[in-house]
This record gives sequence, structure tokens and C-alpha cells, in this order.
Amino acid sequence: MLAATDGNAAMKIVAENSAADIEAHHARLRAEHAVQELAANLLRIVRGAGKPYDLVRNVSDFIHAVVAYDEAKPGAPWGEVQADALRIDRDPVSVEEFGEAEWLRARGEDSVVRGALQIAASRLLQQRTQEAAGRDEMYRGIRDIEQAREMAVAARRKAELAQHRHPRVVTPPGPVGAPRRSRGNPSDAG
Repeated sequence: MLAATDGNAAMKIVAENSAADIEAHHARLRAEHAVQELAANLLRIVRGAGKPYDLVRNVSDFIHAVVAYDEAKPGAPWGEVQADALRIDRDPVSVEEFGEAEWLRARGEDSVVRGALQIAASRLLQQRTQEAAGRDEMYRGIRDIEQAREMAVAARRKAELAQHRHPRVVTPPGPVGAPRRSRGNPSDAG
């Protein structure tokens, strides 16, 4: 909040957040980061990379960060915080803003990622039905990406055809110092 003092042009900043609110916010950020680090390492390990030797440290950091957040803000809805921190969806892309092909490509990529994650989780737990659902989603995404690529190729071809039908004529300049010809009537040229 800003407040003027005695008609002077000087402004005074008054903080509306208490030290406890600020600490709770920082604790939440640390907890979000800890759960993201843990999840990212687990995903990489499942993929065949990652750092399995850091897993215990990731879990410990996560637990300590959650306890600190709960102490800073008792009763906070940790489940919502976790869900927000682990959401990998990008900002929605609108057809109007980016065009149908780009929108379809973005939707396809998101479907491939979600489907692949579902497949991996289902394989870990040997859940065949859920694995099949993940595979369906992944292939749906692949089809969207292929359709987007076809749309982009068709748009490029259409633009190239339009360019060939109406080529831009560029008259090269004559020798230095030569008089320029009129571009109008050919009878004006002499």
C-alpha cells in the first residue's frame, strides 16, 4: 500500500504481509521445489537415467520442507500445493491466438507426455488396463502432431503456389550513372 505524507511528493511503502506470511510463502516455495526435485528424479530413474543415489536425500528434503511449511502455516492444504507443484501442463494455447496447426501440435505433445507417464506408472504396478489407456492417449497425441505437420506443409505449399502465381518483379538497377527508364508506358522509354 502506498501513502502520501503531508502533501509532500514523498511516498511511504507500508507492507501488508506480516513476517509470518512471508515466511509461510517462502516455506511453500521450498516445499514445492522439494516435491518437484523428488518427482523429477523419480521420473528420470524410471526412464533409465536420474540419480538413484540421491533419492533418499530427495525424500528427506521433501519431508523436511513439508514439515517446515506445516509449521509456518498450520492446516495449509498441502494436497493442493503438491498438485499445483507437480502440474506439467503448459499454459493453454488458443486456436485463435496460434492457429489450428500450432494448437493441434501443442495438444498432441501434451497427450503424448500424459500418455507416456500413464504407461510408465502402469508398468511399474503391472496395471494392463491403465497401460492401454495411456497408450491410447499417447497415440492420439501422435496423430494430432502428424495432422498438425500435414496442415503446416499444406499451408507452406499454398503460400509457395501463391508466390509463383504472383511473383514480385524486381527491376535490377542499370549501370552507375545510367538514366533510369520509366516503368510506365513502353513508348515513354525513349
